[in-house]
Amino acid sequence: LAYPAMLTYLPHGLLGLVVASLIAAFMSTISTHLNWGSSYVVNDFYKRFVNADASEKRQVLVGRLSTAGLMILTGILALLLENALQAFNILLQIGAGTGLLFILRWFWWRINPFSELTAMVVSFLIAVYFQIVHRHTGLPAISTHIQLVTGVFITTICWVTVTLFT
Repeated sequence: LAYPAMLTYLPHGLLGLVVASLIAAFMSTISTHLNWGSSYVVNDFYKRFVNADASEKRQVLVGRLSTAGLMILTGILALLLENALQAFNILLQIGAGTGLLFILRWFWWRINPFSELTAMVVSFLIAVYFQIVHRHTGLPAISTHIQLVTGVFITTICWVTVTLFT
């Protein structure tokens, strides 16, 4: 209630300050997530699986390139979404698809990083399919709970298969 009131009743100079504060909050959140994602790419993927002996200069380069790549991919995804509910449903689908893996990794010794990567990638692709691609196929709409169960089922089959082979 406060922001609409401020946008309505504040004089122009202070109104600019409120808009600047909104933009600053947005930019701080975006930069935090980009740096976070880039650190995952460099430390948890590149340094671990691609080049374990990478110099710091090389890691910084990979971090910069991954930040730019993440910005581009996120921009494309944002353009494809029609509303914020689709983004929430994508996050919900990813969480549902990976949830079983993240619980079972404490109890099953065979679960490894390849299992986790598979679960994350497959659940993301399924979520994007249901929220973006399926709408444009002309097929009948699928209810959200059926999407979640289907996503969990397919993701689980994929990561269990990868777990058994690695």
